[in-house]
Amino acid sequence: MATDRILEQLMLMNQNFNILALELRSINKRVNRIERTIVPRASTAGQEVANTFELLELILLQLPIGTLLLAQCVSKRFKAVIDGSEAI
Repeated sequence: MATDRILEQLMLMNQNFNILALELRSINKRVNRIERTIVPRASTAGQEVANTFELLELILLQLPIGTLLLAQCVSKRFKAVIDGSEAI
């Protein structure tokens, strides 16, 4: 009985993790789309604007804590912003 409950909890946690991972991938795609519309690929100055710490921080501030934890695993840039942010 106890093992069944533990197994159910693990399965539920796995489902939640998968849902959060999908949300995070979706957010990452949206960020990339926004960057492409804001910044032409040939523009070095434009890329610097899109890569600003503050912009990504504002986007990440909108996420729930579980998704933030997953975001740290998505990219070094996300991790650096999350680790370096006082607001997050």
